[in-house]
Amino acid sequence: MIRLMLLLIFMMIGTSAFADWRLPERRIVAGYFQVTGVAANDVLNIRETPSGSSAKIGYLGYDQPIVEVLGTNPSGTWGYVQTGDTMGWTSMRYLTPTAILTFGGTDIPVGIACYTTEPFVTYTLGNGFVKIEHMSLATSIVPILNIEKIRENYEVIYELDGTEQRLLLSLAAKGSDGMSDIEYPWSFNAGAYYLNGGCTYMM
Repeated sequence: MIRLMLLLIFMMIGTSAFADWRLPERRIVAGYFQVTGVAANDVLNIRETPSGSSAKIGYLGYDQPIVEVLGTNPSGTWGYVQTGDTMGWTSMRYLTPTAILTFGGTDIPVGIACYTTEPFVTYTLGNGFVKIEHMSLATSIVPILNIEKIRENYEVIYELDGTEQRLLLSLAAKGSDGMSDIEYPWSFNAGAYYLNGGCTYMM
């Protein structure tokens, strides 16, 4: 019986530790929600401050499938979200955790896009590839070689022009594109270019 229990524990740990990042899976990731409980003829308001009497600055659709919540107020009743070019607050009462498509065994959404300025570069992580868009260079689409977990971070390894490159992504630290006031749920660092920025899930 003890041997069977140990084997089951090992299998559970092993499945998580050695999951293949190349096989996408749907999973609950901290900070990702969907709008629920809002009437079809209504919207979920985004407000300037975490208060029902605060000014409305935007809204989410009644059936919005993905909402990135960067944090909550101390009571957990309001969530901090992006609306257009600004940030605001919406009621957590109408947000439910939702599973998103991720690289297997990771919290990285398939389709996440990372932004930085000066230079303007966008990295989009698709299913097995990195798309690199540079304002002054041709767009490159290169295969992902590996994804490794390093403590609370993920290292996405790919090859560009014959050189191994790495993107370090973190959900533990909020990111910024370096130009706007928008905050992103993920931060990233592109070691080869010493670039830092923010990432958001692109559906």
